[in-house]
Formats: sequence, structure tokens, C-alpha cells
Amino acid sequence: ASAKLCGNYIDNIKAYTQKEKVKKQSTTGLYEEPDERLMRSIEEKIDIPDTRKDDFRREIMNYIGALA
Repeated sequence: ASAKLCGNYIDNIKAYTQKEKVKKQSTTGLYEEPDERLMRSIEEKIDIPDTRKDDFRREIMNYIGALA
């Protein structure tokens, strides 16, 4: 469950930082806006204030890019 949640979070912040949409997890294959509620629920648990969310999301994506 936590791996799926982490994957969903990464998918959403990737779409958010690239100003794209996320493929909905259903059989329809439709795309939707990144889930702000999901992203904030995780960020609040690790004490990321709303004012730092954009920087934090970019930092995560930069880190992932550096690992690739």
C-alpha cells in the first residue's frame, strides 16, 4: 500500500512540476489534473508548509532525475 501511495505521489508531482495531467488509475485511460489533496496530505505529514510545496516538489524531481 505504501509503495502504491509513493508511486501515486511521484506521478502527481511529476505532472504538477511539468504542468501536465496524470493518467487516471482506471480502465478509461482518461487524464486528470494532479491531485493536490493527495500531494498536500503527504507533504503535511513531513512538515512541508504550503509556502514551500513548489520548491519541495521540484527538489524531489531534481533528485530523481539525478539518480536516473
